[in-house]
Amino acid sequence: MKQEERTALLNNVAPDDRTLLPGELPANKTRHLLTRLSQEERAVAVILLGYHERSIGRLMTPDYLLYCGGTDLVFQYRLIHLRHELFGLTGW
Repeated sequence: MKQEERTALLNNVAPDDRTLLPGELPANKTRHLLTRLSQEERAVAVILLGYHERSIGRLMTPDYLLYCGGTDLVFQYRLIHLRHELFGLTGW
């Protein structure tokens, strides 16, 4: 895999999944990965990595879904997926 492909992949991983990597890698590899992130993604990663390793803050992502009820949950999931595909809106 080429460097730019690895960078694109890393930038597209969900923030909470990305924070699992540092626990698996040596510190120098983690620092290198952080430098490969976009400025926005790096800011999110630094915030999440600032929490203690086994805390809920480390596991949480700033993205969330809000389900208020009233419709089928599967319908809501499909609607969110469709918005994501059509408009690039996040919420995963």
